[in-house]
Order: sequence, then C-alpha cells, then structure tokens
Amino acid sequence: MLIGATAAVAVVPGILLYRIGRQSGMFDVLLVPENLMLYFADLSMFCIPLPISAYLAWRWRRFFTRLERPAEAGERFVLFSAVLIVLSLLFLGIVPQRFFRYIAHLLPLCAILLAFCVRRLWDFSRVSAAMLFFLLALTNWLAVYPMERLKIVNRPWQNDFRMLTSNNFPIKLFVTELVCGYPDVNTAIIGFFAANAKPGQTIVAEYGDLPLQFALTGVRVLGGLQGPVPPDTQPDWVLRRRVVRVNRDRFLFGAREFTDRLDLARDYERVPLPFPDETFGNRTDDPNHHYFIPVEAPQKELEIWRRKEASK
Repeated sequence: MLIGATAAVAVVPGILLYRIGRQSGMFDVLLVPENLMLYFADLSMFCIPLPISAYLAWRWRRFFTRLERPAEAGERFVLFSAVLIVLSLLFLGIVPQRFFRYIAHLLPLCAILLAFCVRRLWDFSRVSAAMLFFLLALTNWLAVYPMERLKIVNRPWQNDFRMLTSNNFPIKLFVTELVCGYPDVNTAIIGFFAANAKPGQTIVAEYGDLPLQFALTGVRVLGGLQGPVPPDTQPDWVLRRRVVRVNRDRFLFGAREFTDRLDLARDYERVPLPFPDETFGNRTDDPNHHYFIPVEAPQKELEIWRRKEASK
C-alpha cells in the first residue's frame, strides 16, 4: 500500500509533468562509456584517490570474487558504502547529461571510506596514519600524481572546470573563496551590466538571466530559462554564450533562436571583454603548470553586443 501511494503521489505526476516518454531522444548509448569514465575520473580526482581505491579493492577482493563479507560489522557497513558508490555511478552513467553535482550525495560515503582507511592504518602505524590524514585533508597529491603519471586525466583547456593541479587543493581554494571571493563568470557579467546598462534598457541573455534579475534594478532581462523572447523585442544588449543549450525535446532555447534572427553585424557592436565564457564559472589555474599542458586554446571571451545608436 505504501509503495502504491508513493507511486501515485510521486512517480505518476513526474511522468506526466516531465514528459519522460518524450525524452528518449536524449538517450545515446554511445555516451554511456564516456559518462562512466568521466564519473570515475571525477571520483578519483576529487573524492577517493586512486591509491585508496586500489587498496580497498585489494582488501575486499574476497567479497568481489567469492562474495565473502568482512567479519566486523563496521567494515561491512564501509563495504556497503563502497558498493553503493559503484552502483550509483553505474546507474548515473546511463543518464545522458553528466555533471559532478549528480554525485554530490556520495561525498559523505566517500568521507566514510577515507576515514576507515586512516583508522585502519592508525592501528598499524600512527605516524603513517597521521601522514595519510595530512595528505588527504590538506593536499590533493594522492589524486594528482597517480592520475597524471598514468595519463588518465588531462585538461581539455586552460580553464576547464575539471582542473586538477597540486597547488589547487580543496582547503586552499575554500579559504581563498572565503577571503577573496570567487571569480565566477556570472560575477563578471553582473559587474559589466551594472556599470554599463542604463535603467529602462532591455537585456536578452541566452543564459545567466536569473543572476542578472536579482543583481540589477531598473533593467529588463529576458531570455535564458524564462522561455521564448517576444518576437517584437528590440534589446539594447545581447548576451550570447559559448554553450548552445537545448530543451528536453532537443530544440534550441528560445533566447538562442531569437539572437540567431538578429542582424548583429548591422544593428549592434560587440564589446571586447577579457572574461572567459565559462559554462558555469570556475577558478582558473596556472596554464604553465609543469604537469598539465593545455591541449586546446582557452575558452573564448564573453560575447556581449550593444545596440548602435543609429539602430535605435
């Protein structure tokens, strides 16, 4: 009865509202191997370093070969956490879209696995356990060097959001963000329009429209996640983004269709900007780092167009 009530309240409305049956076009079986590779790479880079995973696989080899569970109840729970992580990644690999935030719910389980390793090593050697805790808590060396030496991960571009360098360990980045702020792409967009857009003007943004609405006053912001732009709109500013977005039916977002119909070369002038058009925003790392050589040019700059006076 409880299962039926849950299906009636959650599953059935979800099928109707999100039109799951019409989204089959997004599924591509060819993406599954790539998704799995990237998910496990993210897991090794940011959650459980590859040497730790290798040790756990060796420790629980009897479980994977003979289904022999550990005798201690606490270790059985840790093993259950590891199996849950693996199964979650396998299921997520089927989903067409892949983002690191989709595995954020696994972070507590990853922390449990790391704490288990430190605790087990403490019984063997307290000095070694203290060193392992230092490496895991205050550096990311166990994640950087094995992955790089095995040539598993390299950044597609200088400011890729999957960046990983030895001097960009998590605690340092977290403290830096608390003290110095975060150089997010939306911060750059908001700063530009706050300084240049005048009250009463209209901005059409292909993406990032919601932060603009919260940050700016007296300015009309259209596009993005709000839906189609009225066809008779004559925007004073146009913000085009590097990533072309589509909806669940694989159609272009309305803002992109609208900006494609504009004659930007005739009616607008592009404003040169030094800010990279990052997808969501990230902290760029040193492009000259010894262990990571960029294989592509940096992402292109933000594309903002201002309406010419003669076209108003």
